[in-house]
Amino acid sequence: MEEMDIVTLEDGKDYYEVMRINNEGVCYIYLSNTSNPKDIVIRKSIVINGEEYIEGLKDKEELKKAINLYQEKNK
Repeated sequence: MEEMDIVTLEDGKDYYEVMRINNEGVCYIYLSNTSNPKDIVIRKSIVINGEEYIEGLKDKEELKKAINLYQEKNK
């Protein structure tokens, strides 16, 4: 079984990093709660001075785009 990275988000919960998709210069990160795999969140990676930060998506349109990218990749 492939080992997955674990990320702790601002809610204090741990999430497995399921996938990353790069699109138009943005890296979307798809995360699944370690306690409840059906609890999925999408964030994006921001790199500042070589340090990676994870932040939320800016609006519903960006969320729709990230969901569509995931669905296209997993057909």
